[in-house]
Amino acid sequence: MTELSEYEQRLGVAQEELATASVVANAANERLSAAQRQAEALGQIVSGLRALRQAEAEPQKEQLPVAENEPAVYLKLTPSGDPPPRGRDAIRQVMRASGRTWSNAELIAELQRRNWVDANAKQPEAAIRVAARRLADDGELEKVAPGVYRYKDSSASALDDAARLISEPEALVAREEV
Repeated sequence: MTELSEYEQRLGVAQEELATASVVANAANERLSAAQRQAEALGQIVSGLRALRQAEAEPQKEQLPVAENEPAVYLKLTPSGDPPPRGRDAIRQVMRASGRTWSNAELIAELQRRNWVDANAKQPEAAIRVAARRLADDGELEKVAPGVYRYKDSSASALDDAARLISEPEALVAREEV
């Protein structure tokens, strides 16, 4: 009988191992199915991002209405579908967003990088320099040095005034006496 009990005991252990292995296999199959679903979803995301990157790399063109005898004009659009800003508006947007000082050369490079320079302009660099100078003449930009400008922001000006008053308290006294 001992031999039989030993085999029965081995059979019981083998059945328990089989049950455990079955549970583990079912859990592994569930994890496998979840991983396959996740991989498929991530594959769709990657495909979508690749398509988006390709669409952004290709300039969008929109045909503008023209007279019958004039050649068609194409304009590169911004991602929002609007035409890009030009001249003063382009300079305003760049300088307002950055809050830093810009030289003419940096403005020209940034506007060219953003593709905001008119391709039909005979001298786009000169046009950008003139637009920056006119913005300074109109008081929108502060001329820091020749060909170097900073956007006049009321909060930045207030901070500059506060710093100056702290470093030069006599300026505050002079203001109060007036």
